[in-house]
Amino acid sequence: MRFEPEHDPDPLRSKFKTINSLDDLPADRTEMMNELKEKISSMISIQEKNHPEENSLIAYTAFQEMQIHSLQHEIKNMYTVLMEMAGALDELQK
Repeated sequence: MRFEPEHDPDPLRSKFKTINSLDDLPADRTEMMNELKEKISSMISIQEKNHPEENSLIAYTAFQEMQIHSLQHEIKNMYTVLMEMAGALDELQK
């Protein structure tokens, strides 16, 4: 059964799509991806110019890993704070 978008009982359904290739991306995501590709290309060019002895792709990958690690650390800190808050609320309810 199909629903009109404004009456769909499961609005999250439209948020999840299977992507088999980059050509399947929606237009807004393709535009974002193109902007990111330009930014990455620029960063790699600068890295190659300033540090020709280094592998620029490895440097950029290390930069991404550093960002991922920082985000994971922040998420862990938020989780810890939420658990402490939950513990404090549990104590207040006793």
